[in-house]
Amino acid sequence: TKNLKTRDGWAKLWAKEMNRAILPPPRDLCSCVNLTSDGLLWEEELEIVRDRKPEAMAGGESQASDLLRTFVQEKRSVGYSKNVSSPNTAWTGCSRLSPYLTWGHISLRTVFQKSAETRKRLATDPSYKRACPAGWARDLSSFEARLRWRSHFMQKLEDEPE
Repeated sequence: TKNLKTRDGWAKLWAKEMNRAILPPPRDLCSCVNLTSDGLLWEEELEIVRDRKPEAMAGGESQASDLLRTFVQEKRSVGYSKNVSSPNTAWTGCSRLSPYLTWGHISLRTVFQKSAETRKRLATDPSYKRACPAGWARDLSSFEARLRWRSHFMQKLEDEPE
């Protein structure tokens, strides 16, 4: 939140923002007027050497959505609370959504709401809960807390850049 006079009530503002409806993508975008280009240069022309690692993450909205789906719906988040802080288990134990959030491939609101939906289903649907690993709701709650933490420190940098 830009230009806060005080941080009092920040958590309530954050929760309100995260629970707002997710907006649909725009149907069309306005085009730039009077914009000319000499064309794009290829990576060879720019002498960029690509490091093609098989474990490198691909960008894009669909990849972000797939990661989110496997994390909050297909139980990849099971064990998150324990695994996220260990260098030995973080690659498989964390969401791996950070670059997608950073570059805007997926919104924080979408990530938060999808996690909360699954956690609420665990709390309200006994048959679903029985079919899921014990402690999964705690892992999702821990993940949501980490999302709040991320926003909290971004806000702190906005308010106190020095």
